[in-house]
Amino acid sequence: MSDPAPNLGLDSSLIDRGGWTRIVLNIRRHEFPQQPEFESLPLPVLVATDDNPWAFTRSGHAPLWSKATGEQPFPCIYGYSDRFGLVVNATPLAGVARAYQLAAYQSARFVGEEPGRPLWSSARPADTEPLRAAVQEGCGMRVAVTDADGARFALNVHLAEVYSPSDIALYTEFDAIPAFALHKPFLQNLAATLARTAAPRGGRGQSFGALGQPQRVEFTSVYFRLRLNGQAEQWDIAARNFGQPRPYRYLAVVAAN
Repeated sequence: MSDPAPNLGLDSSLIDRGGWTRIVLNIRRHEFPQQPEFESLPLPVLVATDDNPWAFTRSGHAPLWSKATGEQPFPCIYGYSDRFGLVVNATPLAGVARAYQLAAYQSARFVGEEPGRPLWSSARPADTEPLRAAVQEGCGMRVAVTDADGARFALNVHLAEVYSPSDIALYTEFDAIPAFALHKPFLQNLAATLARTAAPRGGRGQSFGALGQPQRVEFTSVYFRLRLNGQAEQWDIAARNFGQPRPYRYLAVVAAN
């Protein structure tokens, strides 16, 4: 099956460098005259499996609520895929998500933000002094991590703990994304279905069955505790605690611009 979405410029190599991106969206004013001409959002949560990169906001966006949330408003995230031409908005706190076409916007453009200076890398694990100094200076940081399964993440560091020159723990910001965003076969079917049911002139149309309206879905945590000894612990949403340590394939820490 061919993927219906055009390449709109999400640079997945940013993930391996610890960078982030913004998205600039132009609104279809003739369809949504009360909306602004365009809008811009920072997307600091970057995730990729194989050739399937996504960029997400943090859970601080305008609230989402519906029958699926018990009509309670919860802050939500927005996620964008240029690979599949999809937009997802979801609230991890309520376990609810929905999806629609990125083509609902007149245009979408990703603006990459390069990372700051390198502080530490698993390629040169013995050189910890730049990272230790950055923690003491109160420097903002980001990580680029490839987990044991090959999934790649670029995330903000929320907390850094120094126990000794070689024992440093980094905690990423607490958040989660819809699990289906990482499953390529599902996304192929979703994108194809949305393309068939889209309204004229690229509107949101009927969307994808139950995902056209908020519904309960599984979420994948992007909250990690990372140590320089090669171990990563990922938050287990069901257990409400960190899971068992697993070896990561790669970790780099960079200064946040």
